[in-house]
Amino acid sequence: MRVKLTTGKDKHSSESEIIKQYPDV
Repeated sequence: MRVKLTTGKDKHSSESEIIKQYPDV
């Protein structure tokens, strides 16, 4: 996972963003 995690945001929110940026993950 080479994604820049924002501040202490919700895990779900971060995961959603990561999936949108890296759906391959």
